[in-house]
Amino acid sequence: MKKNIDINKINTNELKIKNKDLVQLFNNMPYYVKNSSSFEIIPKKTYVLKKDYKTNYVYIFIDGKMKIENQFSNGNIYSFAYMLKGSVIGAMEVLINKKIACSVITAENSLVLKIHVNAFLKWFNEDLFFSKYIALMISKYSYNTAYYNGYPLLNSTLDSTISYILKKSSNILKQNPNTQIFNLNDSREDMSNEIGISLRSLYRNLKKLKEDGYLDIQNRKVILSYYQYKMLKQRFENQKNTR
Repeated sequence: MKKNIDINKINTNELKIKNKDLVQLFNNMPYYVKNSSSFEIIPKKTYVLKKDYKTNYVYIFIDGKMKIENQFSNGNIYSFAYMLKGSVIGAMEVLINKKIACSVITAENSLVLKIHVNAFLKWFNEDLFFSKYIALMISKYSYNTAYYNGYPLLNSTLDSTISYILKKSSNILKQNPNTQIFNLNDSREDMSNEIGISLRSLYRNLKKLKEDGYLDIQNRKVILSYYQYKMLKQRFENQKNTR
């Protein structure tokens, strides 16, 4: 990633932006947005936004990796999703004038476009394409959170583990539709934090799924064939339909 990028000379090819809508946004960005914005590389393990705080900026996530997490009054931290590239972080809260709902933290060095809220709101109100883009990104986030996380919270830790594996495998499949082998490279600690369960429960669940033939463990990595992925997905759907 480049460290110094001129906001007035945005090169979407150089930034390796594949999202066509995001390319169009950058190519047609109003002057007042450019004058109120800057590219920033945010170091790994840095909070972009923190829960229960107000923000003066929104951030278009361009490259890197960011996690969404929630911290509870007992001190427990639950990481439950990764940000989609192209997301406009903080947009939802700014639009409804609320404090940040969930913290966002970088999982690796990440490139963002930082935009002042006044410029963001003016852009949102004046540009129909931009407002539709924001609505689409918020809808994608809401759908993924509801589909993969809403159901398991009411059920067992095994269901939550299966939901996590399916979500990761689905993301791999989106990037490469011809994938036949799914390699989940997250550490056990990262997996347990994102799922919101103890390491002991995670080990027990992975052992159970391996014994039932839904996955394999090689060099401490979770691996599924495409057939195992389809079988696990069918098991998940069957469990939902029987409750």
